[in-house]
Amino acid sequence: MKKRFGQHFLSDPSILRRIVQFARLSPEDTVVEIGPGGGSLTLALAAAAHRVIAIEIDRDLIAELRAGVPSNVEIIEGDALEAVFPQMPFHVVANLPYNVATALLKRFIDHRDQIIDMTVMIQKEVA
Repeated sequence: MKKRFGQHFLSDPSILRRIVQFARLSPEDTVVEIGPGGGSLTLALAAAAHRVIAIEIDRDLIAELRAGVPSNVEIIEGDALEAVFPQMPFHVVANLPYNVATALLKRFIDHRDQIIDMTVMIQKEVA
């Protein structure tokens, strides 16, 4: 994990299940995940949704992520603060990187017409 990216990877299967459960996804849904990290949540989302777009800034994680995800997952290498979001309704489901959570939430407000809902984990100070 790299501190500069505010990384905190999820791995507990019960927490992953609860996040997906709270998101109430259907097999027709598109999901944007910010900071997939090791891909644990990405895989859980891919099993529940039609399409997952995972945006990862850490270049060191990209190859392993791409190799380990099913065909309904698109890994985008880049900064979620600058990435182009889909031009269709989508859900945001993510364990937001701590150092940019507030900025991401502000960016989501700018795209509120496209975002159906958000299920995100944030640190207590941001909440």
